[in-house]
Amino acid sequence: MRFRPFQIARLFGIPLMIDYSWIPMALLHVWLVAQFWLPSEVKPALPMWQNLLLGIGITALFFGSVLGHELAHALVARLEGIRIYDIQLHIFGGWARLVGEPKTAMIEFRIAVAGPVASFLLAFFFWLCLFTVQQFSSGTLMARAIAAGFFYLAAANLLLAMFNLLPGLPLDGG
Repeated sequence: MRFRPFQIARLFGIPLMIDYSWIPMALLHVWLVAQFWLPSEVKPALPMWQNLLLGIGITALFFGSVLGHELAHALVARLEGIRIYDIQLHIFGGWARLVGEPKTAMIEFRIAVAGPVASFLLAFFFWLCLFTVQQFSSGTLMARAIAAGFFYLAAANLLLAMFNLLPGLPLDGG
């Protein structure tokens, strides 16, 4: 039996759907960040409850970045006159489901490149956040953990952008 995705919000009139496969992935991400990544990056280690809170925040921003990537596709498609069925987040990331196909290769290119451009911009934004925390914080353990979180998010968005440029479906470069 397959469960259908459920709607959690509407963004710019576009339904945001969550596939049930996304839930264990998000929980696993929180756990991996809190249990392994943060303790390896921040010495001495923070208490586990703080790692968990940071893990929840980093995970929310990470999946918010995936959503931003997909929203960029959807909004450019809408500008090109293509209706958007919905955006779905699932175990492998997400996808913007369009109603119909682009009429020309150039329209398809603009829609496809919008996601990686959004991810590059998000990577730059998180690098700026990292720089700001490093320059203007007191260097406390928590500030170093927050900086590590911004580094993670910048690197993840950079990798997401580059990975999606690979020439193969269902990637954006396909």
